[in-house]
Amino acid sequence: VHVTVDNEPPIGELVFPQEGQIFSGGRTEEVAIQVDAQDSFGIERVVFFIDGEEVATVSEEPFSIRWQMGTLGSHEVYADVFDLAGNKASTEPIEFTINKQ
Repeated sequence: VHVTVDNEPPIGELVFPQEGQIFSGGRTEEVAIQVDAQDSFGIERVVFFIDGEEVATVSEEPFSIRWQMGTLGSHEVYADVFDLAGNKASTEPIEFTINKQ
C-alpha cells in the first residue's frame, strides 16, 4: 500500500486584477479575476472572495471568474486555494477600483 502524506499548503497568487488597477464601467460589465494556483499533488478548488463575501468556487483550470461590476469605489479581492489533501492557502488581498464610465 502506497501512502502519500501532503502537509504542504498549495501556492496561490492573484494575477488579475493587479493592485490598484482602475476599471471604468457600468453594472452590466464584468471584471476578470484570475488566480495562479499550484500544488505538487493537485488543486481541488479555488474560492474567490470580494469585499469579504464568497462570490464563486472554481475546481478546474483556469482558476478564473468574471465578476459583474457592482458598486463604484474600492473593492478588495482574495482567494482561498485548497489542494487535494485539504491544505489551504490564501492569496494576498489586492484592491482595485471601479469608476463610472
